[in-house]
Amino acid sequence: MGSSRLQADVGLLRVGMSVAMVAIFVVDLTVPQAWHDAPGALDAPLVFVCAYLVVRFVHLGVYSVAAGRDAGLHRQIAIAWIPVAANAPLHGLGAPAGGCPARYTVLIMRAVQCTRFGGPDVLDLVQVPEPVAGDGQLLVDVVAAGVNFADTSRIAGSYRPVPDLPFIPGTEVVGRTTDGRRVLAPIFGGGGFAERAVVEDADAVVVPDGVGDAEALALLVQGLTAWHLLKSCARMRCGETIVVNAAAGGVGSLAVQLAKHFGAGRVIATASTDARRDLVLSLGADVAVSSEAAGYAERVLDANDGMPVDIVLDSIGGRVFSAGLGILANFGRLITFGNASREGNPPVDPGALADRNTAVMGFWLRPALTVPGTYAEPLAEMFALTAAGVLQPVVDAAYPLADARRAFDDVIARRTTGKVTLRP
Repeated sequence: MGSSRLQADVGLLRVGMSVAMVAIFVVDLTVPQAWHDAPGALDAPLVFVCAYLVVRFVHLGVYSVAAGRDAGLHRQIAIAWIPVAANAPLHGLGAPAGGCPARYTVLIMRAVQCTRFGGPDVLDLVQVPEPVAGDGQLLVDVVAAGVNFADTSRIAGSYRPVPDLPFIPGTEVVGRTTDGRRVLAPIFGGGGFAERAVVEDADAVVVPDGVGDAEALALLVQGLTAWHLLKSCARMRCGETIVVNAAAGGVGSLAVQLAKHFGAGRVIATASTDARRDLVLSLGADVAVSSEAAGYAERVLDANDGMPVDIVLDSIGGRVFSAGLGILANFGRLITFGNASREGNPPVDPGALADRNTAVMGFWLRPALTVPGTYAEPLAEMFALTAAGVLQPVVDAAYPLADARRAFDDVIARRTTGKVTLRP
């Protein structure tokens, strides 16, 4: 058992052998010292174990609960349940034969959970059962979990598909397998903001020694998004002019660098502050201008010597989307992959597109990765570029798991630049 694990040893005693029975659970909680020292840290596990046994095992409710504290690191709970069928297995446990006592172990971990939709205040640090890996899956000790802007939409209930409540956010992790490998993997169903997570074995990619945890996380959702925006969507060609909106963000900062690496003739970056514009210039952008919607088209055209541009990568949406569409050259492409402005989706006139043979394309990473060759191969390419120093993922703050609310606040308020991570 790891030093941060909380273990609940569940003893089950069956009494009554007719058509009905009463199941009595005695739970011994073995709590790590770090939890024991924290004020109130032992209260939540007690409540949790009661609720967990009700929901998972019996589904009928608590008849009586008694709780007490032993000296040291143990607490005990005796839970008596209303009668259930004597021969029915208890969900997840099975019934011991002949009424003999049986013991089961429930391993409990810390996780960030969302129980209702809203802002960062809906995130709570809770104790939940460790997930169990099934066939073709791996249980990993989470070293770091990535925080993306899309996560703020998930907890708000505005991201598709809308998750069922309650849920553990977090769609990308770097973790250690039981055999010691450091792997990077997506968890599109969530579950990453926790001490342990289950990932698909087929999705787990070993992180090379020359790439850090936060760098690897930056290359997963954000790096693959940047790669596919340029390669799969825009089909950029050498010498083309690329505009990257919100270029100081996780996707934008990598898109600037990859565009230069892929041979762009000119990369025009937009960003909200002088410091962010200085950053993207240091990453290889040829010109950096303000991302403000007012005057956007004029600034970008001036940065390109008055000429329209070939490609616009836009995650801002709203008025910036509309302005970007108006500055495309003949056969120009605008790729939309977000709506950070939350101004809504402006209408697109197909006739206006035909006037200059322009195109609008949307991008979402999750379905893109179902196409062969779109996952491990681009990641391997970006790992090699990062290890060689050609690609420099921008890494921001690493927050403790308990500070998830603060991390989300900073992401929403745009106080972060580059990759934000949570560390258990």
